[in-house]
Amino acid sequence: MNFLKDNNRRRSIWYLVLIHLMITVSDFLFFLESKQFYVAFLGIVVINSLLLLPVFFFRNHLRLYAWLLLPAILVVPLAFGCIVYYNVPINDSIVLL
Repeated sequence: MNFLKDNNRRRSIWYLVLIHLMITVSDFLFFLESKQFYVAFLGIVVINSLLLLPVFFFRNHLRLYAWLLLPAILVVPLAFGCIVYYNVPINDSIVLL
């Protein structure tokens, strides 16, 4: 645990944890509200695993990973536009999308 002695590294780990919580809490609350407890717990585990795997694989090339994520990030407003303009009901499949 010597890598946690550096304050900058510790701060960056906390930021990563905060980002993961911000991403997963909304899904977790949605599934808890719809009484799908198993899916809520499994979703938290799977989403955090999927978010951490690329960081492990691209640990030396994080800028390349950011460029690979850019198309997915640019598609997110289209999903919101579909919900707003076409009155698509929000259900499990939209949340998982």
